[in-house]
Amino acid sequence: MGAIPTTMVFTGSRDAIWHRVGTAVQPGWSIDDWRRESGNNWEAVKVPALADMSTLGNGFGSQGWKPMGGDGWAQRVNERYFIVRNDNGNVLSPNAVSERYELVQPADLFRWFEQYVGVDPRFKLDVAGTMWGGAMIWATAVYDDGNGSGTVAGERHTRRLLMTTTFDGTGSTINRACVTRAICQNTIEAALGEREGGMVRTRHSTKFNADAVGKELAKLAQSFDRFKALGDAMAAQHLTDKELSNFFKLTLDIDPTTHPAWTGGQQQLVDRGGRLTRFNKRFSSYVKGTAEK
Repeated sequence: MGAIPTTMVFTGSRDAIWHRVGTAVQPGWSIDDWRRESGNNWEAVKVPALADMSTLGNGFGSQGWKPMGGDGWAQRVNERYFIVRNDNGNVLSPNAVSERYELVQPADLFRWFEQYVGVDPRFKLDVAGTMWGGAMIWATAVYDDGNGSGTVAGERHTRRLLMTTTFDGTGSTINRACVTRAICQNTIEAALGEREGGMVRTRHSTKFNADAVGKELAKLAQSFDRFKALGDAMAAQHLTDKELSNFFKLTLDIDPTTHPAWTGGQQQLVDRGGRLTRFNKRFSSYVKGTAEK
């Protein structure tokens, strides 16, 4: 994930967790323990939306608008509300919702996560937390089909179901298949696109249906199989010198016929932030003077 989680809980080794932060899950924890320790022991509430009228001057105070503090005045926006936390008042989304909008609570979401992954024994809840002060609630369930298919192109990958919910008024939880490469911990989407079944949206108002969830999880599991097949096929391909040169020229704007990394020229290369070192390490077998004899 691109940002450091606000709070989170995890199973397994801390070394396998993003940013090495969070609280380790203890044996016997209930789903409510997961919710509480992951920073989700609060409720979402709607508060009336107000418009800041300060720029219009103080004369509008006589029309019954409420003071904002100082010389400012605010006007109530009819039938519009913001969603905030009831424990600290943190606004969970800049998007206002209507009075008819039905809130989903963290407790409901965690029970949904538990029910959702419980349909298929190949998925096990392993991490949960919040981002941006509660604006996003998320959880992951590790996937293990027992046949070692987590190895892609000869390297171990961890396959997970990522479940996320935001309080932006969309009213849905997104269930997405993703893969973590164990070497660098970079998370990438395994899905080939939503139409391929790699992502499922679940409306908060949807009644839990185990049969429907089972079908959704089966589609997500299939995306892992497609990712493995694609990764293995790509690893089996070998590029010619010409194809390799075209690749670097197209993707990195590097011309191997003139760049000193290939030609061995005397032009001095400045290593900014270790980029040259990482480049040489990764592509040393293709760089002149460093290829294996």
